[in-house]
Amino acid sequence: MKERVLANVFHEDERVSELSHHKEEIKQKNKIRSTSRWIPLLAAGLLFSLVGNGYLLLKSDSEQEVSESPKLSEPATSIQTVTLQPTNPEKGKTTASIVDDNGKANVVIQASGLQQLQKDEVYQVWLIKDDKPVPAGAFVADEQGNGTVIYKMTEEQRKQKWDTMAITLEPSANNKLPQGDIVLSSAL
Repeated sequence: MKERVLANVFHEDERVSELSHHKEEIKQKNKIRSTSRWIPLLAAGLLFSLVGNGYLLLKSDSEQEVSESPKLSEPATSIQTVTLQPTNPEKGKTTASIVDDNGKANVVIQASGLQQLQKDEVYQVWLIKDDKPVPAGAFVADEQGNGTVIYKMTEEQRKQKWDTMAITLEPSANNKLPQGDIVLSSAL
């Protein structure tokens, strides 16, 4: 009898356990069903957000491109071009131009055939009026003796009537007055 009672008790425990397990499965299925109802809505919302953000980003970029697009300007025009004559015929050839670039003046120097420089040496350009030199840029020639410099003139310098343009061989850059020998020059 004891065995039957215990068998019924264990059998009853198994049924209770099965019922509770079955109830848990039903709860989880209901939870999944209720969650799965929201998944399509969430996906649609996410997709709508991505499309909207992409549209706004593209619109913002195109507006920025329009506002940043450079205005077409007049091409630069040469005001004056001269060939600087070397003090020593073996010291190269240089062309100098004063160029008007939309109301701003630039001095453009293109040199070739210049001698190789020592350690800190540079070629320095000078604009001269009434024997008073004004520095107008410096450059170092490459292995073939070629060099270029573009110097932006101030409004005051632009208005000046310069007498001479010269290039000196300087021991160092950014001199306020010439220290080295004149290598090339030309009257303006």
